[in-house]
Amino acid sequence: MNESIAEKLNLEAKNNRRVNPELCFELANKALDSAVTEGFLYEKGKAYHNISESFLWSSKLDEAFDYAFQAKSIFNELSALSSLAEVYYTVGTIFFYLSDYDNALDEYMKSFKCYEQDNNEAGVAEAYNGIGSAYYAINENEKSIQYLEISLKKCEKLNALHLKQKVLDGLGRAYTNLQQYDKALKHLENCIHVIEEIDGSKHVK
Repeated sequence: MNESIAEKLNLEAKNNRRVNPELCFELANKALDSAVTEGFLYEKGKAYHNISESFLWSSKLDEAFDYAFQAKSIFNELSALSSLAEVYYTVGTIFFYLSDYDNALDEYMKSFKCYEQDNNEAGVAEAYNGIGSAYYAINENEKSIQYLEISLKKCEKLNALHLKQKVLDGLGRAYTNLQQYDKALKHLENCIHVIEEIDGSKHVK
């Protein structure tokens, strides 16, 4: 089956969420218009989610909330569990950047449950990373390490390098919080090696 115009635009928008949120916003709005015209409710939800992400990475968090909830409503209606899990993760990240770590943790847990129910192993790895990040942010570093180590094992199994570098960075932060600097340095050095393997840079994406 050929991709719809909305699907193509949404995919391109997703690829630009963090690197170019302005372009993501532009593409997602075009996707939204196409989804409405073509009658594709799922792609409408994807467009709302992309718009939410474009606002998140532009630090416009109130607007990010608004569009995330519209996407969540659609994916709930469609029982699209992995897509719903992605939105829960986005909302968790919004709360994280608001330093509301309890609500961030709650949203990441919801994301995990949806991914698990949908047998989405890559998604479960992503959710565990979010949970681990929330725990080290509230200084519950042992719990953080437990979740991040599980995520790391899944990343290695799936060869998920982009997620793996974020998990290693999180482990470095958690061990730093525990003042276990040798372990922190080991994970941060491994993080740099993974980033170099991805694109030759030394910056966590």
